This record gives sequence, structure tokens and C-alpha cells, in this order.
Amino acid sequence: MLRWLNGKEWIVVDPLVAVQEGSGGASPFASTFIAGYGQRSCLKAYHDLTEQAGWAIRPLRLVDPRYYHVDLTFCRLDERTALIVPDAFTPQGYRMLAQLVADPVVATTGEDAMFCANSIAVGRTVIIPVCTLRLGWLLKRRAPVQMTGTSTRARSYSIEEVTTWQVTR
Repeated sequence: MLRWLNGKEWIVVDPLVAVQEGSGGASPFASTFIAGYGQRSCLKAYHDLTEQAGWAIRPLRLVDPRYYHVDLTFCRLDERTALIVPDAFTPQGYRMLAQLVADPVVATTGEDAMFCANSIAVGRTVIIPVCTLRLGWLLKRRAPVQMTGTSTRARSYSIEEVTTWQVTR
């Protein structure tokens, strides 16, 4: 297996001693990984990954046990926009996200309880477990981005609600 991975130009590193639970623990955004720790993943795991693989990682402490993975609290929508659950992070962590994300869509306390940020964006479509009227309005009415000269690019999103039971059928 290692020979095959090396032949495909994958980076193979020694296993981590610290726990990083999996893909829900980190999410790519703006040439870095937004990584959550404190519930099911350890801060040391991200230091080890940075050292071994050379990845840019921004570890953020998850302070609420309901949000054990960053994918429950942060969803990249495009290169400038992300859906964020502020209460999941320390105040410093949330401030860092607010500086990194040019156009944040902030979930309310009720929306975070419905796991609205546990979504994915496919192009301009957000696949979301539950979308409140407020959140739908915010996503469908994103301001256009000024491009070069006088052209603009539409940034609104369409919404597809897909509940867990629909995925598992």
C-alpha cells in the first residue's frame, strides 16, 4: 500500500500520537485548514500535522461539547464566504474567523441547534439539513462581488434541504 501511495505522489507520514478524529475535525478555507480541538481532537495533532505535512492549519478550540467537530460549526461556501456558529468557539477563535472570512454568514443559537452549519456547498447550491427562513434569506441574497472594471459576479445561493433520513434511505 505504501508503495502505491508513494507512486501516486501522496505524502505518507508516521501515525500521529495525538488524536485527530477525522475529516470532520478540519475544513479547508483560504489556503489553510480550519481545525477544531478540545472535544474529540487534540491541539497537538494539528501541530504534528503541520510539522509532518507542512500544511497551514488554524486550530480553534471548540468550547461546547455539542460541537465536537468543526464541520458542525463552520461550512465553507466559497472563497470569501462561510457559515459560522460563533458560540462553538472561544471569543479569540471567533475573532480570528471573522478576520479570515470576508463575508461570514452567522448562525443564530436556534440555527446552530438544528446543525445548519453541518452543510456542504456544491457550486452555488448549499445542501443543508434544515434551513430557517432567516438563513435562507441571507444565503439567497448575498451581495454581488465587484470584479475587474464594471463587471459583477452573482453570489446568491440556492438551498437544498436534505435530512439525514433522506441520505440513509
